[in-house]
Amino acid sequence: VPAGTFGTIMPCNRCQDILRDLHFVDNDSEPTRDKLRKLQPVVHRLQERFLVGWTLPYVFSFDKGVLPATSKRNTTRMFMPDKPHRYGSKMFIACDTMTTYCHR
Repeated sequence: VPAGTFGTIMPCNRCQDILRDLHFVDNDSEPTRDKLRKLQPVVHRLQERFLVGWTLPYVFSFDKGVLPATSKRNTTRMFMPDKPHRYGSKMFIACDTMTTYCHR
């Protein structure tokens, strides 16, 4: 989708209304310490779909990566001085050494 296309289809106010009311989890369910619990159903569904089309090879490597984050309200944000993006969310990933695809 080319940049600027979405704004011609949906007005900004309508998009903000949808995002404000968009929920994937029942807020009345028991609270957990998981900071990303509201996105877990979406993440699990995406992981299931991605696993259908790809299997982990025999040769792979584990590494830690950083998802860059500039928002100070991001509660998973960490300071890592030895990384190119010093502020971000730390992730541990399994990578395919031949295709460089990141498994998780």
